[in-house]
Amino acid sequence: MNPPAGQPNVPPPTNVASLALDGYCPVELVESKAWKVGDRRWGATHQGRTYLFTGPEQQRRFLDAPDRYSPVNSGNDVVLAMDEGQAVPGRRDHGVFYGNRIYLFASEDSLEAFSRQPARYETALQRAAQAARMGNYR
Repeated sequence: MNPPAGQPNVPPPTNVASLALDGYCPVELVESKAWKVGDRRWGATHQGRTYLFTGPEQQRRFLDAPDRYSPVNSGNDVVLAMDEGQAVPGRRDHGVFYGNRIYLFASEDSLEAFSRQPARYETALQRAAQAARMGNYR
């Protein structure tokens, strides 16, 4: 998920540890398909990942619906999670949109495996999420 043609490849902010999406704003990415560097003044943590936003309005929209804007599976590679039981962080340069959600992969091989059967992985993730929710009610 490199910046589209015609958009600058702006480097992410520096001196910030463990930033989701390398410090780019997930709201701008989902809503505008634009890579815009987030501002450290406007950050939030969701599922153990820190996200930066271009401004307070983007931060508010994220906080209202964090799962809409954050990468699926907390940004971990869904192919390795489902097929190998591994929690491996995905990378921006191996990312895609599927069903208006961001999916990140650790390698081109994982991305290609997902691309061959995206519905399989989406269904498996939905079942896992449902099972986790059901477990919380017991």
